[in-house]
Amino acid sequence: RDVLTRHLCEQDAHTRRELVSTFLAEFFGDLTGESVLSQVVVRMVVEQVPDFSLIYLLNHPVALVAKLVEGLCALQSKVARITMEMIAANQPGQPVQRDPFMPYFQYYSVGVESDPFVVDLHETEQDTGYAESQFRVQLLDNYAGLLQFLQRLEELRRTTQDPTIAVDFEGVKLCRHGAMCLAQFSCEGD
Repeated sequence: RDVLTRHLCEQDAHTRRELVSTFLAEFFGDLTGESVLSQVVVRMVVEQVPDFSLIYLLNHPVALVAKLVEGLCALQSKVARITMEMIAANQPGQPVQRDPFMPYFQYYSVGVESDPFVVDLHETEQDTGYAESQFRVQLLDNYAGLLQFLQRLEELRRTTQDPTIAVDFEGVKLCRHGAMCLAQFSCEGD
């Protein structure tokens, strides 16, 4: 691993990205058994990650797998969005039922200015509508999302003196009894 890191650090940014992309596509392709899918996901991930973070990901396999799963989730959301658009194009004038597609999205924004509230679906947290929304919700339903959330909490703890984090736990039927089924967190600055 050290040899690979040293070799990558000696390369220019473009070459480094190409080498990392090739390595990750091979790695993820072997892991999933899907070479074309792995190339698409790796491209999506590598394009979003700053140059210095690529080497970090290579040295931290859990963070790497979490980032690849995030890419898969974003791809899943893109496919759902395209499907919704195709349905809308084939049924002009009729609203598309979004409820069946909501499980394929991880990022939601809520327009609190309207009555009733409007929930928008987003493919990634970089989507402009999500990033600029006053009310954002990120669904964490996999270990990769949980790991990234915990990394954000750790970063907040490192960069903020006495950070504020609001927490709410709910049981079955949104009450305090029964098995916990929902945890909500709101971090300072969110």
